[in-house]
Amino acid sequence: MARLKVKQISDFTTAVNDLISNGQVNVDSSIDSLESQLSEGLDSLGVIDSAVSNALSDEIAATDTAIGSLEVIDSAVSNALSDEIAATDTEIGSLEVIDSAISNALSTLDDSVGNIDIASLEAIDSTISTALSTEIAATDTEITALTSNIGSIDTRFDSVSKEPYVHGVVSDIVTGNGLTVPVLDNAGQVNSDNVTDGGVSGNAIFDLAVAIEGGSAVEHEANFVKFTINGLEIGHDALTFGTPLQVTLNYAALGYNLEATDVIEYKYIQD
Repeated sequence: MARLKVKQISDFTTAVNDLISNGQVNVDSSIDSLESQLSEGLDSLGVIDSAVSNALSDEIAATDTAIGSLEVIDSAVSNALSDEIAATDTEIGSLEVIDSAISNALSTLDDSVGNIDIASLEAIDSTISTALSTEIAATDTEITALTSNIGSIDTRFDSVSKEPYVHGVVSDIVTGNGLTVPVLDNAGQVNSDNVTDGGVSGNAIFDLAVAIEGGSAVEHEANFVKFTINGLEIGHDALTFGTPLQVTLNYAALGYNLEATDVIEYKYIQD
């Protein structure tokens, strides 16, 4: 029984050693594989590093070129600014010369001479003020007189410039009765005009005591400014102007017959 156990232990040991030996071989193989892959990865990184380095070198070269261009521009701007500053300095120098000349001219003016000039100016100003006051007063007087004269002229103009009118009012004319009716003025007095109904002739004839202004029938019509019946304006198509002393009312053109209650009013510029 003891021999069996030793044999079993020996076999077990051998088996274990075989396992360990096989495992070591596999581990070594795996490590070799990993080392090969790592080497390949490092080679790839080297290629990438080389590409990055080349790209950086190209970019640095391009940047250097751009910086060179900027330096050229900066130099041109600096030169332009320098020129402008120099020109401005020259202009300022000219202004300083002018300012100095003005200051020198003012400083040469003697105080006593300046006082004399000021006194002269004050005297001239006083004289002008006095003259203006006198002229204003005289002008006011002339305006007052002119206003008075204008009032007188207006009064005279009103008395002579307005054309005198003849104003007549008549009623009691009846169409077809053939009667003659006297005309009244605007104060209710007879003005010496008469109106006669023409009867069968179909019209009314106005005989005027004072002639109408004008040298023709057209002018007579123009100066016959008003003709109404019962306050209604009658057109001149119903009137005929034969002479300066006669106007005829045509019943047919009027369109209706006159009755005793109808009031005729007329107004014209007298000759």
